[in-house]
Amino acid sequence: MSHPSPEQLEWMQCPPLNYQLPYTFENGLNFNGFNAQCSGCHQPIELEQLRGSLSAIGLDRCLLSARGYCDACDGITCYDFILTATDQLNVEPLPRQSTTQPL
Repeated sequence: MSHPSPEQLEWMQCPPLNYQLPYTFENGLNFNGFNAQCSGCHQPIELEQLRGSLSAIGLDRCLLSARGYCDACDGITCYDFILTATDQLNVEPLPRQSTTQPL
């Protein structure tokens, strides 16, 4: 990262995701991380390169908001999910918000 982009600067300011893992739900289920992949070059992104937060939104639900830095292409990939722990762990991606303004 010679001249960081705004996305890379934001990534650098977020805490490492692995500091918050494993995340344990009230019912005892654990979330240990996920297999991240770069949206640009499709290479794997290591857990150490994921930054973001896990926030409880109920006893059995949490919001995962993370950004992954790809060493291979120097890019950032965004991950936003709702995790629900019932009998098993379910992952629901949140739709990306468009930044395009209508004319």
